Amino acid sequence: PTSASNMGIENEIRSSLTCGTCKAGIYFLLSYAARSKPGENFRTFKDVCITFEVFPIAVCEGLISRLSPQLNFILYRANFDVNEYCAMSLNDENCMGNGRSVNENWEVEIPSIPKPTSKNIPLPKENVPNFKVLHLTDTHYDPFYVEGANAVCKEPLCCRDNSQIVSKESDRAGKWGDYRDCDPPKAAIENLFDHIVEVHPDIDYIIWTGDLQPHNVWSETKEENVKLLREMVAIMKAKFPNIPIFPAIGNHEGSPVNSFPQTFINDPQFSGNWLYDEIDHLWRIWLPENVSPTIKYGGFYSVLVRPAFRIISINTNYCYFLNLWLLINATDPISHLQWLAYELQAAELSNEKVHIIGHIPPGNVDCMRIWSRNYFKIIERFQATVTGQFFGHTHGDEIEVFLDPKNLSRAINVAYIAPSITPFTNFNPGYKIYYVDGDHPESTRMVIDKDCWTYNLSEANIKGTPEWYKLYSARSIYNMDGLRPDDWNELINRMEDNDDLVELYHKVEGVLIKTFYAFIDNEKWESNETLYFELSWNKILQTSLIDVLHTCLKYNFRIVRNQWV
Repeated sequence: PTSASNMGIENEIRSSLTCGTCKAGIYFLLSYAARSKPGENFRTFKDVCITFEVFPIAVCEGLISRLSPQLNFILYRANFDVNEYCAMSLNDENCMGNGRSVNENWEVEIPSIPKPTSKNIPLPKENVPNFKVLHLTDTHYDPFYVEGANAVCKEPLCCRDNSQIVSKESDRAGKWGDYRDCDPPKAAIENLFDHIVEVHPDIDYIIWTGDLQPHNVWSETKEENVKLLREMVAIMKAKFPNIPIFPAIGNHEGSPVNSFPQTFINDPQFSGNWLYDEIDHLWRIWLPENVSPTIKYGGFYSVLVRPAFRIISINTNYCYFLNLWLLINATDPISHLQWLAYELQAAELSNEKVHIIGHIPPGNVDCMRIWSRNYFKIIERFQATVTGQFFGHTHGDEIEVFLDPKNLSRAINVAYIAPSITPFTNFNPGYKIYYVDGDHPESTRMVIDKDCWTYNLSEANIKGTPEWYKLYSARSIYNMDGLRPDDWNELINRMEDNDDLVELYHKVEGVLIKTFYAFIDNEKWESNETLYFELSWNKILQTSLIDVLHTCLKYNFRIVRNQWV
């Protein structure tokens, strides 16, 4: 493989979009919608897609046929500023033609109760109880994967029974999966769970952060999505019968993909009720009945799992730039962040600690900036209550560190992003184990250590079976006192002056990217610097470039600087 990651159609869309093309495309859609009968314009789009070979014919036809009904519905009802929408979608304020900042559009109301005084977080004590937590994400199980099928087809997803004729032996899909544009077969999913049951019999609970469906976005259906949801829940229930599981919803659970209408969309053809009703029913085996109203309303919930310890599962699909329903209204869709702020205020008043789980990491380029900005504002206010954040979506093993807007040398929170189970694309499968401060009078409920587990997919296909191993434990390999926010910040500072530590990091994690985001003058957010730690690639090549790219996937530090107070 020549790249560390590739997210298929979604990355192709984003990489091809600029401010100008975004505006031109939307104006074109609006113009066609205004002077065409419903459906006519999309026949033109299909012809363009086929003529210019944007995708193969079947993909063009499938995507257009799935997207055209909802896009027609949206465009005939949309009431939005094109400049503003492109600025939000592309995270590019230069799209704002009239000079207004997208950040001025809406603000979550933070309850007026004063924030508790910030306190230093103590180091974890030795020999205190802890929870062992498994984090699974982005399984993308493909029930139509076929060993020996074509792994280099023209469609966005290959290794399937209809993935064209194999032209050479090296193009054949392996038994356990493939680094190319392929999702894992059932055998790989079952091997993962069997390994976890054997090696980790002492798991206290599981967080499962979405994207169960494969990447066949041009051919998926609601019926197939529901069938796969039911199959995956049944497998999880059978493999972990006595372990609590806390799920979150991913963007691939929608149909069409990324489609999450606002709750006021009650047309049966487009409403999201089919999905929320289904997950409410399926998740009921792990969650109490009292969370059903918010799951059925918008796919999110808040549950007290232990005395003074709460897990909140949020639906980040309402910040996703590819959720076309945001064209109708992107102002805190379904009042989700406002609900989160109120939930955290109630938790603070009850002296509870909270872990937030979700799919798309706020601050990630796929999440609209204004939504991320408001989320960061909430985290800053409730930094003493939120003691852990856990996401997926990127397919990489990543960390987001949140800095105090009034003191950028002080970190206030951490978000952990787990690696994907799918190898799509150019990843080894991986998962996380967290050790969380457990039940004792002085518990912080913070992550006190984390392990990353993986296996070499190419070796598994050659040897006949995956050989799972622990790639690292964070505190041990990086000589960290703990995993408090300031501990992560201190590690990054050490890396800036320690080439050996950087090289170690590269060898273990692959590519390290350090990105700075900033809110300036209460309105402007700019990505002002991206730093790549330098490393001699000759040394990496001596230890096998493929092993480095595939160790535990791409690993990022995102330093989130939110100067909006």
